[in-house]
Amino acid sequence: MKRRGVQIIAGLLTASMLALTGCGDVLSAADSVIEIEEFVQPMERNETTMVLDDQVGRSVNFKTLDDLIDSLDTGTAYACIRLKGYDGEVLMITDEGPCDYYGNTAAYQAHFYTRRKGMPVKCIGALNMGGDTFCFRLNDGILFAGTTTSYETYLVSDDGDKLVRKDCVAIDDGTKNTCSGTVRAEDLDSPETKFKGTEADFYKLLNKFSDSEVIEFEIKE
Repeated sequence: MKRRGVQIIAGLLTASMLALTGCGDVLSAADSVIEIEEFVQPMERNETTMVLDDQVGRSVNFKTLDDLIDSLDTGTAYACIRLKGYDGEVLMITDEGPCDYYGNTAAYQAHFYTRRKGMPVKCIGALNMGGDTFCFRLNDGILFAGTTTSYETYLVSDDGDKLVRKDCVAIDDGTKNTCSGTVRAEDLDSPETKFKGTEADFYKLLNKFSDSEVIEFEIKE
């Protein structure tokens, strides 16, 4: 796929923007720098797309998602979506730049933000699919973020506090015939059940999202 020629500045959020969750102290400039290297490592075999870094779980010094969007550097790509089970808006910001996915301004990496009632904006999670073979998609309010060896879907907890995995099924990319993982029938209230399918069933799951809506990112001007 052709990569879109938009350069994203590594310091997506400045020191004045970030604050520790539940505290009024502003982080130092060293603490606020977003290390791009954490997101460009190649995916290990059957590794999931969920990323844990210093941003996840922290509140940022903005009262609304619009305020955060207004503060972004020119050229930053973002998207606002709604996910099943959560009645608020979810903001996605990619600091690896968008990709041209068959004519869509798409992304394969993003941090996710929500604004809970009476609380500042919070980074609730981060995902990285490791390259532009796949991009974020939506199907019936469910976020798809898989790879060639993993089928993964995500939702947001009903209080907007966490990005939570709904389904995660992986296939061994060495043997191509060993599948493992868990799935939920409907949403996060559905119990997790062990995936008992075959290789063919795994690829059916991937194909389920092949015609799903690609999440279109906007470019901050």
